[in-house]
Amino acid sequence: MFPAILLFSCNGKSGGPISAPLVTDVKIEIGIKKNIHSFVLNEDRQLWIYVPNSFNYSIYRGQKRYPVVYLLDGDVNFHSFTGIMEHLSNGNGNTICPDMLVVAILNTNRTRDLTPTRCPVEDSTSGGGARFIAFMERELIPYIDSLYHPLPFRMLVGHSYGGLTVVNALLHHPDSFNAFVAIDPSMAWDSQKLLRESSEILKTKDFKDRFLFIGMANTLTDDMDLRHLRSDTSAAHQHIKSLFSLVEKFRIIKNPSLKWDYNYYEDENHYSVPLRGEYDALHFIFREYDFTAYNELLEGNFSADSCLNMVLSHYRLVSQKLQCDLLPPEKLINAIGYAFLENHAADKAFVFFQWNITHYADGYNVYDSMGDYYSETGDNNIAELYYDKAILLESKLK
Repeated sequence: MFPAILLFSCNGKSGGPISAPLVTDVKIEIGIKKNIHSFVLNEDRQLWIYVPNSFNYSIYRGQKRYPVVYLLDGDVNFHSFTGIMEHLSNGNGNTICPDMLVVAILNTNRTRDLTPTRCPVEDSTSGGGARFIAFMERELIPYIDSLYHPLPFRMLVGHSYGGLTVVNALLHHPDSFNAFVAIDPSMAWDSQKLLRESSEILKTKDFKDRFLFIGMANTLTDDMDLRHLRSDTSAAHQHIKSLFSLVEKFRIIKNPSLKWDYNYYEDENHYSVPLRGEYDALHFIFREYDFTAYNELLEGNFSADSCLNMVLSHYRLVSQKLQCDLLPPEKLINAIGYAFLENHAADKAFVFFQWNITHYADGYNVYDSMGDYYSETGDNNIAELYYDKAILLESKLK
């Protein structure tokens, strides 16, 4: 009897067994897989591609344009990097960096592709870095450009041998990318050949305001510290010594056409450092992207047009520094509009909501916001028209 009593009391009524809950499975998708045949490499290469949610909406295709991140060791770094980027561009209302496409390149022969010179002592297949960069320049980038029509801002991100490739690309192919992120790059490769080449290049090259971020892990042995590293000659510390030598070259030469920074992560090892390095790299590269003058905007005695121009001027300056045209994010303009609406500055709210409709005309939320404006100002008939427009556009996304 005990099981029956338990069943009755849990079900809340007599008769019949407990109904199983209705379950609907919906996949959470963060990317797509594509294959591209490379004539340069004479092989097929697999790509994992992340596109921002707004691009997936059919009404947005061909209208939304984004910067592109090319991510080396793609399968290893795809989930962490896209998660960081999504959080900084959208999570919790963040606008620290823009939405971006992420193109992760999976390996076939990692050492071959990600080393700039042949070093038979290390690996007989090494030294294919020039061909791999040619693959990116001649085939991959044009393919992505034709497929997604992105903004002309490209970032290259790599770790370890991938970081070595990033530094090689910066020194020898700076026009191919706008920003370079080298996480614990293997600068000791081939008796520090690329490191030794870098001095003369840094003295003479015009990097055209490119960005570089270097993330360095703590790869010291337990019996070593930074104070004694310079005098150490053991093979165990050639990797980290090479990295500090690279940073020292950037410090001494001070090429004015390169914007660079680095972080040394004392609590991270070679394998754990990418997560923090990528996060800090995005903060560095886009350090001026976010609009932060909210209080001045909301509390100042400015006209509606002046308020909007403050925001637009900020993003014009950002666009100039990043060398591509970036509009203020829809959600930022929307949030400012609502802040004015709540502060009983409906005329200012209207200007912001109207700007969003003009520049993000296929997004349903911009019409919903304008509906709220008219509802707040007492014109419910016009509000209903905007709500209907929002519902219609939202229905097309399903």
